[in-house]
Amino acid sequence: MRILYDIKYLVSVNISIHINSIHITGKDIVHYLYYMYKLHFHYVLSMGAVFALYSGWYYWIPKILGLDYNLLYSKAHFWALFAGVKALAPFQFCLILGIAIIYLYMLVRVIIVKILCFKIKSTLKERILFNLFLLTNNYLTAKLVEVKNFFMEIPRRNFTVSSLLIQKASQRLNAKDIQWFVGFSDGDGCLSVYKEKKYANNWRHEYTIGLEIADIRLLYKIKSFLGCGTVRKYNNVAIFRIKKVHHILYILIPIFDKYPLLTEKKRDSYLNFRKTFLYKVLNSKRATIEDKNYCENLLQKNPENLYRLPLDDLLINLKSECKDYFDNWIVGFTEAEGSFYFIKDPSNSQSNLRAEFRISQNDNLLLLNHIRNRLNIKREVALATNSKNHYYIIATSIQTIKNVIVFFSNPSLVQLKGKKHLNFTIWLKGIKSITRYKNISI
Repeated sequence: MRILYDIKYLVSVNISIHINSIHITGKDIVHYLYYMYKLHFHYVLSMGAVFALYSGWYYWIPKILGLDYNLLYSKAHFWALFAGVKALAPFQFCLILGIAIIYLYMLVRVIIVKILCFKIKSTLKERILFNLFLLTNNYLTAKLVEVKNFFMEIPRRNFTVSSLLIQKASQRLNAKDIQWFVGFSDGDGCLSVYKEKKYANNWRHEYTIGLEIADIRLLYKIKSFLGCGTVRKYNNVAIFRIKKVHHILYILIPIFDKYPLLTEKKRDSYLNFRKTFLYKVLNSKRATIEDKNYCENLLQKNPENLYRLPLDDLLINLKSECKDYFDNWIVGFTEAEGSFYFIKDPSNSQSNLRAEFRISQNDNLLLLNHIRNRLNIKREVALATNSKNHYYIIATSIQTIKNVIVFFSNPSLVQLKGKKHLNFTIWLKGIKSITRYKNISI
């Protein structure tokens, strides 16, 4: 075991060298922090205590027992121990210089778990192991992104480098995923401004998404492709949160400026959020000149004229600039507000199940009509029972169910990502087994 313990330090290093600097990737930073702690503990603290114990032993035992050690064996023992301990010194100095070392044992263990989980998943024990692996993988992925973002913001005195990196990252974001994200934000996202208790005149701006704990993987996916934010668990609720100033300034605001929110409430909320946030950064003492110049540039490119357009005109404008924007937005909005399900159908003697698809929303009657037209659903938008402003669209007939399947199975559009993707897959399999839908090709 000791040999394996030493071999793992000899694993190859994953670094990229730039002119006059060494850049460590996000994955290596995790191992860097881990080994910095581990080597410091073994090389400095524990070995210091061991040498002190041996010194006391060599000094006091001859005095107590009146016996002497064999001088040759004593020297051999000392130098062997000294050389063995000093073998860790190069690794300690490498870590001090910033070289990250990958943990081989962890890699091997993950490979073994993958083989076990994907080859055999029939028994309860192996299913539990498989689920534990997925949770661990999601957690580590999110932590890598979080640590990477943390290291990008270490130089607090000068944010120029981190700002440019975040800005470039926002430019590399996948357009389909971002359009899906905007639609999902219209359904489940929340832009909030509140006053902090600790500071009398400090206002906090946050973007949050709250989901059931069963759908926490979706939040990790959002965090992964945005490259920012945190995911936290509170009892049975998982919350994704973006609250760092630079992440809102260089990632979130450019997204919503380019791809506008479509629900009435979120459009008004975003304009207020954007305006107060930009003025807050302009008046901040911690903001750099670069940040303030970027804020002034955003204020000059105020999207209020776009956001204040009537929905019909806004969709025409968006379609001319981005053909599939509304379609990808619908997929994201369905991820938040849509449902694929079956209900009992007593009128059908061959099968007592009937497939349905439904999207509901408070207010936004005009928006739901546009969604209904795009999905080719014949039934008109309906008002929910005992409600004054809760509307819904529903697909029940065979033809409209077929239209919904064709839309969400379109490979040119972004696909459902979270728990809704599983629901849609099960829904399709259920439709295959019902005779009334036998003419629908899936």
